[in-house]
Amino acid sequence: MTSTESTSSATPTGVREDRNGQPHLVVTRTFRAPARDVLASLTEAERLHQGLRGPRSGCGCGCVNPDPTQNWTLDLSVGQDCDTTTLRPAQVIEEHTDATHVSPGWEYQLDRLEAHVKRGGRHGGDLRPALHLGGPHYADAFG
Repeated sequence: MTSTESTSSATPTGVREDRNGQPHLVVTRTFRAPARDVLASLTEAERLHQGLRGPRSGCGCGCVNPDPTQNWTLDLSVGQDCDTTTLRPAQVIEEHTDATHVSPGWEYQLDRLEAHVKRGGRHGGDLRPALHLGGPHYADAFG
């Protein structure tokens, strides 16, 4: 697998986009990897599990919706330009959804995915520091 060039940082990267009258949280990541490798990390069960949740014997961080009565709507776009793939997940932020709680999870999960694509292994980072990332940024964007 080709290495990636990190686009993650301690600064929140998500933005609000209004699509068809609905607010969406959009977080963009770029990878120096073919689109097929990035997509495989999202669509092949074992790679998805390793990249986002950790080994099957343990749970990584909560990429599962904590409230099974809620449905999440997600648009996912993947594009490739030469040796760079851009991934743009966009989650609809419903009235009952607090973007300040959802957004740090996306930042964290995409950092994990980035580490998985880059190294073929999982990112062992802790979710707790990410929970405080960007609260005011996302409150302003979706408040």
